[in-house]
Amino acid sequence: MAYYVYAWLDTRKRGKFKYSGVDHVFDFEPYYVGKGSGRRYRHHLYSKRNLKKYNRSRKILSETGCDPEIVILRSDMTNLESLEFEKKVIRSIGRADISEGTLVNLTDGGDGGVGYKHTKAHKKKMSKIMKGRPNTWGDKISSSLKGKPKSESHKKNLWENRDRSARSEKTKAKIRDAMRERVRSGEHFTEEHRSKISKSVSGTKHPMYGLTHTDETKKKIMPKRIKNFIREIQSNGIKVTESSYNRHRKTGLPKWNNLSKYLNSKFLISIALGEKS
Repeated sequence: MAYYVYAWLDTRKRGKFKYSGVDHVFDFEPYYVGKGSGRRYRHHLYSKRNLKKYNRSRKILSETGCDPEIVILRSDMTNLESLEFEKKVIRSIGRADISEGTLVNLTDGGDGGVGYKHTKAHKKKMSKIMKGRPNTWGDKISSSLKGKPKSESHKKNLWENRDRSARSEKTKAKIRDAMRERVRSGEHFTEEHRSKISKSVSGTKHPMYGLTHTDETKKKIMPKRIKNFIREIQSNGIKVTESSYNRHRKTGLPKWNNLSKYLNSKFLISIALGEKS
């Protein structure tokens, strides 16, 4: 598992904050540093375990209408590496409780409870306490943020720090194999399911809405699009020739005479010989 070290920033206090031993230059004052994996950097944003941290986060949300800004300082580390780097960053910025800096951290870092498991008795006790308790603070946060736009810098940071480790390569491979098997077996989504998927990515909800691919990206995408189209023709029992290709050619695909710009000669020869691609 890969670990990272992150910092929470107080967006009410803008400036250029530099610290020795830390490569990152902060646009806002850092007030908390932590380490973790997955989505740890967000999971305890409003936890009351550290009241100073909780109160600071709540004030930022109340006064700006947005969560504190989060930056990943270093990623792809082992657990031990992240613990050591966390200590280094906290030492460089300094803790507020001992009048050495701005951080509300209560320790010098490096003391995370990775691998700790609650006992069955403790789990039972927590379950009894939480059962039936309304989630009032979560509702308050949701209503306070509703309809309030995020700043461009906040959007940029959310995108750059998005969780890329939600699925392991093993899980991705399982999903990919399962989907391929569905296609091979002739199993298809129902019309209702297809309609729901279509609506979820239509118009402004589409990830490419208002955007266009760069020429470099188009050049990378085109060979795969052409090959998929040729396989589609072949699967319908049609021999791929200049006339059949141009007759069935889809919008956006190059004409037959321009295929050599995107496909290597070996692939083109195999098509000419009538081989399955």
